[in-house]
Amino acid sequence: MVSIYLRLLGYVRPYAFGMAVAILCMAVLSGTTMLYAFLSGPLLAALIRGDASALKSAFSYFPSLQSLVGDADRMTLLLWIPVMMLCVAVVKGFSYAGQFILIRGIGQRVMSDIRQELFNKMVVLPVSFHETRQRGDLMARFTSDVQQVEQSVTDASADAIRHALQVVGLVIQSFFIDWQLAAVCFISVPATFYPVSRFGKFIKRVASEGQKRVGTMTALVQETLHGVRVVQAFGGEDAAKKVYADEARRFVRTMDRSVIARGLYSPTMEILGVIGVILLLRYAGGRITDGILSPESFISFLTCMFLLYSPIKALGKLSNYVITGVASAERLFEILDAPVTIQDAPGAVPLTRVKGDVEFKAVRFAYADRAVLQGIDLQVKAGEVVALVGPSGAGKTTLLALLPRFYDVTSGGVLIDGLDVKTVKTADLRRQIAMVTQDTVLFHASVSDNIRYGRADATDAEVAAAAQAAHAVEFIEKLPGGMACVLGENGVNLSGGQRQRLAIARAMVRNAPILILDEATSALDAESEFHVQAAMQNLMQGRTVLMIAHRLTTVKRADRIVVIEDGHVVEMGQHEALLARGGVYARLAAHGERSAQA
Repeated sequence: MVSIYLRLLGYVRPYAFGMAVAILCMAVLSGTTMLYAFLSGPLLAALIRGDASALKSAFSYFPSLQSLVGDADRMTLLLWIPVMMLCVAVVKGFSYAGQFILIRGIGQRVMSDIRQELFNKMVVLPVSFHETRQRGDLMARFTSDVQQVEQSVTDASADAIRHALQVVGLVIQSFFIDWQLAAVCFISVPATFYPVSRFGKFIKRVASEGQKRVGTMTALVQETLHGVRVVQAFGGEDAAKKVYADEARRFVRTMDRSVIARGLYSPTMEILGVIGVILLLRYAGGRITDGILSPESFISFLTCMFLLYSPIKALGKLSNYVITGVASAERLFEILDAPVTIQDAPGAVPLTRVKGDVEFKAVRFAYADRAVLQGIDLQVKAGEVVALVGPSGAGKTTLLALLPRFYDVTSGGVLIDGLDVKTVKTADLRRQIAMVTQDTVLFHASVSDNIRYGRADATDAEVAAAAQAAHAVEFIEKLPGGMACVLGENGVNLSGGQRQRLAIARAMVRNAPILILDEATSALDAESEFHVQAAMQNLMQGRTVLMIAHRLTTVKRADRIVVIEDGHVVEMGQHEALLARGGVYARLAAHGERSAQA
């Protein structure tokens, strides 16, 4: 826990100067609090007795102030005392404002830095990482977990410093007034350590469990809303409600335990505090009776004790925030410490524009302990169009994902122009490849920005030409603002065919020599498919194309068809020759024709 918190505090290091000024303000704030306690007894005695002897004694270490109040009468004291109190209040107020503004500003910057680092890490983590995580859980780490960490790192730590300075100052002052009385008073303090420790461990465990529940519920909401059409179409509303209600009940039960622990914490500390006060009063009464302790000194001492109660109680509550923040930090560091398994090898070489020769050489790949590809050998010449077909789960998509290094082979090699993709810079490698997939991803940005995502430095003319070649101009011109029209989330205001044509335009503007098409024309109506197929033909010209397709109209256009089954290449050739063979391809083609007729 300590190591995690120290790591969190490392995010404050860039703002060390601001934090130092804030701590200085806290020290002044603590000093003014001590001054209240220091003057309370002598001021009260001076007002009651009508002379300044007690106040003069209090200023024994400050000769100039001592001479100022030493001969003052009651009326003069009534004038000076409010002035002194006002001065202390002004200094205290400005000190509090200074530390509050600085700490809040640092907190916002720390939170922004953590989110930025988290985002930077997520976008470079391999595809395999994201496929094994719930998006809702990852989003919860961006929101609630980061907020908990902000409270722990800045708010809680700053409050802890401020309250700790007050506690230390008041404790020192109480020993200065009467060390024996202070020793008796603080005998009860160690007795509070055990309940604080027990409460802290329990709250940390419950907080961690609660954050996991929040992540699960967020993921459930996101998943259900994303598939709300399917939920409603299959009458799954009641089932979805029940699943969420069950998870919500688990969360409530978890947080109930936290609430009970937090609720018991304050009264426990208060009972211990009352016991301490009883011991204090009993012992102090005897010392006053014996003439060892003056009444005004006891009033100052008692003021110290009352002023101590608030920061000590606050420190106890702050420990809960720190513990909760550490639990959230563990979840953040789980992401930040996740290994980036796909990265450039030492000595990776730059890769400029390639011809487009692609070779899969004895490629084997497995997810954990499940083998997917088992010795794939395939050569694709530059400019050749190769279609991969086979049953669902045969390994087609996985094979193509190895080319841009979304995964690395278990054994064997993937080569472009004779170079193993592991030996070149990954960013350069991916610039040689354009992709169009079945699940089109569009961003909440303008049409032109979505197309330009293929190449950030593309000119307006190049973007317009790509849209023209992708048969997208017709519907783009009908959008409000045309190219400047901001699309909804994932292009929700566009049809499936329109989204696909924008994806093709994006791939077109990338102008890469190698093109990957993964079911790019599936699930489209006849009119949309016509436009998409025409756009595809423009996109494929002069490029090495590796495509996955089930429709015969698409597969027939390939220069070569490769049939994959159970992770092996079982057939290879052109459409007519493979049909004549009467093997796996003939069976798949017959099934495809029956599906099309149906």
